[in-house]
This record gives sequence, structure tokens and C-alpha cells, in this order.
Amino acid sequence: MNNFNKEAVMAVEKEYVEEQLAKLNSKKRLGVGKELKHLHEVINKGENILGHTRGFYNGNTWLICITDRRIIFLDKGMIYGMKQAEIPLKNVSTVVYETGMLGGNLTITAGGSDKKIGKMRKQDVKDICNLISEAAEKAS
Repeated sequence: MNNFNKEAVMAVEKEYVEEQLAKLNSKKRLGVGKELKHLHEVINKGENILGHTRGFYNGNTWLICITDRRIIFLDKGMIYGMKQAEIPLKNVSTVVYETGMLGGNLTITAGGSDKKIGKMRKQDVKDICNLISEAAEKAS
């Protein structure tokens, strides 16, 4: 018998994501507009968006989206293709941030490895760090 719930992991309609972003009073982020347009393709039914920002990861600018289940990293190619990485919140053990004069960096430790996100907007770094910490605590 298969306990896999196909509906729980299906992509949602664009409107579902747009409504959630509107509730967050979310602004379009410079450099991740195309990722925001495709976010509905990776958000699952019943998953709630808690916040998002942009940051530099693995040599590119990525959308970093925090939901009530996971941290999603999205990078949409200039012409085609999309890269996605994710960290389930229950696997997050620490989140550390640092800020400089112009921006900040975030390090997320999960499953014994670190994901370093750089070149984040200074005003976002602390808020995103706290958001991830609180969401991870609730998820565990």
C-alpha cells in the first residue's frame, strides 16, 4: 500500500502564491523577479510562504523563500532552465548572520553541512535569520 499523498506535493496555481505574497506586503525583489514568477511551480498545496529575500549562492543570485515546511532556493536561468535546492526546516540546526556596511551574509547549518548565502540586503538579513529560526523551531 502506498501512503504517498500526491495532492500534498503538487504545484499550486499562480494566484495561490500571489495571494500569499500580497498578504506579506511583498515587494518585487531586484534580480529575482523571474524566480518569483515561477515560485508557484515549487510551492505545494497547503504550504504557506512566511517570507523571502534574495542572496548570492553558488555563484548566482537566488530567490530564498521560507515556508512553514522548508527553505527553498530558486535560480531561474536567463533564457531557460531552473535550479532548485531546499532544506526541510526540521533539518535546520543553526542559522547565523553577519552584516557589514552595505549588506550581509547568512549561514544555515542543516544535516551537518553549511549553506552560505551572501550579498543579502542588510535590512533583510536579521529578519530572515529570525524567521528561519522560529519556523525551524515550530517544525521540529
